[in-house]
Amino acid sequence: MNNANPFGIANKNDTSGIAYGVSTQRFLFESFMQDKEYNSMSALFREFRNKGKNFENQFIETGTFAGNGVRDAWNAGFTKIRSCEKSSNWHLRSRITMLTKLEGRGLHELDIDESSRTPEQSARYGMLAAEMEKKYKNIGLYFGSSEERLNEMISDIDEPIMFWLDAHFSGGTTSKADNGTSSPLRKELDIIATHPIKEHTIIVDDFDVWEEHYGFTMEDVKDMILKINKNCVFELSTDIDVNPHKNVLFAYIGKL
Repeated sequence: MNNANPFGIANKNDTSGIAYGVSTQRFLFESFMQDKEYNSMSALFREFRNKGKNFENQFIETGTFAGNGVRDAWNAGFTKIRSCEKSSNWHLRSRITMLTKLEGRGLHELDIDESSRTPEQSARYGMLAAEMEKKYKNIGLYFGSSEERLNEMISDIDEPIMFWLDAHFSGGTTSKADNGTSSPLRKELDIIATHPIKEHTIIVDDFDVWEEHYGFTMEDVKDMILKINKNCVFELSTDIDVNPHKNVLFAYIGKL
């Protein structure tokens, strides 16, 4: 094991003749497609930090999944980033993809479901998790549902927050809300409403499927947000260059 690659994982730039399996090829392709969106999403986060009354330093995400939101927030310049994930599989995998995307590390062979990992791979996961927590102290990855963890994640923050609410069931090893529904959004907004600061920027993903899959409409969500602060301004993003599969609602306090 050489010092340049202490975890013994094949680097995608390695020319030593290591052959990648189908799962790794698929991961590399999916990463490439996701990275096409990354600059646009980071730009959107930066835009809405500057558009509203407040310039947020705090970024809170629900639904870590593969870590793309955390990566985009990091590259947008947030000084404190926290994210929670209910699925144990994705909570662990996000550490691999985070190190891959933030540092260009060749860790693709470890980006597999927990049920398929060998004992050696599981041990490496533990090492990488410890490494990430040590190196990126301003990034907090929480295990558990947003219903359980969101209040804890924001309770010590005494300034406006940018929220990226993206926790929902999307098949596979992703998780449903604690009450068995596909989305915990109502509960998340209830928790945010209890926070003493009322001038947050709130971004909610996937509005195109809310009514069909989650049981609430655009107007329902706007009403819930307006109960937090009646002065919120709303904008919609359907920019196919950002992400052709997502539609995003932005709520922020406009500049006076």
